[in-house]
Amino acid sequence: MTSGEFRKPMWDAERVLAFRHYLGFTQEQMAAYLGTAQATISDWETARHQTLRRTSQHVLNLMAERAGFWLT
Repeated sequence: MTSGEFRKPMWDAERVLAFRHYLGFTQEQMAAYLGTAQATISDWETARHQTLRRTSQHVLNLMAERAGFWLT
């Protein structure tokens, strides 16, 4: 992998929160964008769900890539 290639992050509570802040979204706005409940975003950010479902991780990876949010 070269330094310029996108590396898919592992989504933990800290990264979900950082990404939401990077986008400038409230929890409600991010939930609406993803078609989920605000409580789900809150659960992700407070580590109530230690591991996000594969589908959720995939969607966040796509969003991060489009937004230029690079994490290693």
